[in-house]
Amino acid sequence: MLSRISFVTLAAAFALIAGQVGTADAQSVPIKGSGTEGMYDPGSGTYWGEGIVSHMGRSSYVGNIVITDVFPPTPGTFFAGLFEGTQELVAANGDKLFFDVSGEVNLEIDPATGLVFGTWLLDWEITGGTGRFEGATGSTEGAAINPPFDPAVVPWIFDWYFDGEIDLAKRR
Repeated sequence: MLSRISFVTLAAAFALIAGQVGTADAQSVPIKGSGTEGMYDPGSGTYWGEGIVSHMGRSSYVGNIVITDVFPPTPGTFFAGLFEGTQELVAANGDKLFFDVSGEVNLEIDPATGLVFGTWLLDWEITGGTGRFEGATGSTEGAAINPPFDPAVVPWIFDWYFDGEIDLAKRR
């Protein structure tokens, strides 16, 4: 009787484990990206460029933001406020990731040169994708940095990076 209970228990445990493998949670892994010489058109809110992103390799991106709040002017500040928008990141093979973007910008004036430099603190929320990123979710944090520039010359150049987690929506 004891060996029969052990066999039944073992069979039930195996069936339970096998059933769980098919319905396992999606895989969440780190994602990082960075790039230089991105471009931003303040008239349209459109930005674009290239970079290297984990799980994607060399990638291109395009996004659009709108200013949602402007902070009161302070000495030495060219512009400060909040923004939100969307972005599409495209891997070399054509697979895409989609993001909602939000953050805060602070552009300062260098009094010695009259040039503007700034920092854009960003949160990217992954909202899906195509190809192997279909159904992906996750979030990242990062920044875009404007080296000194003349604000009358468009597009404005920036370097960027992000670091976060992506849920690849794959079954293990």
